[in-house]
Amino acid sequence: DAAQKALLQEQQELLDKRQKDRAEVEAEKEQWLQQQLAADLAASQARLQAFSKELAGQVVQEETGIPLPGKGPRNQEGQAELDKLIQSMDQQIQKQEDKEKQLREEIDSDILSAIKKVNLSRKYTLVFRNPRANISADDITDEVDTVVQQIVY
Repeated sequence: DAAQKALLQEQQELLDKRQKDRAEVEAEKEQWLQQQLAADLAASQARLQAFSKELAGQVVQEETGIPLPGKGPRNQEGQAELDKLIQSMDQQIQKQEDKEKQLREEIDSDILSAIKKVNLSRKYTLVFRNPRANISADDITDEVDTVVQQIVY
């Protein structure tokens, strides 16, 4: 029994040493990977910043029409994809603007019809939308609001 216990203890010590050695190798491997990734990450960030500066310069040039000094020929890599992406974004923006314009027109139409309805019921001859001076007049805002609520619901 004593010999068996000694053998098992020796085996456990060898396994522990092996596990410790394996952990050290894994730590060295992880450190090496982090160093490699750090170098790649730094290079990627440098390229990204350079591309960002180039795009910012292009936007300034397009908006102002003033050519930037020291501007050589552009890198054409990925230009077709970038143009396609910008065109797609422009189309989406245009759709959103069209929806917004349509909604504004519908709201303005409802408000105008409510104003006409209140105007006819009170027999007014003139309605001011945005008076700039202090005038003596009836305020029909609340009535128009209730009529618009009736139209909407």
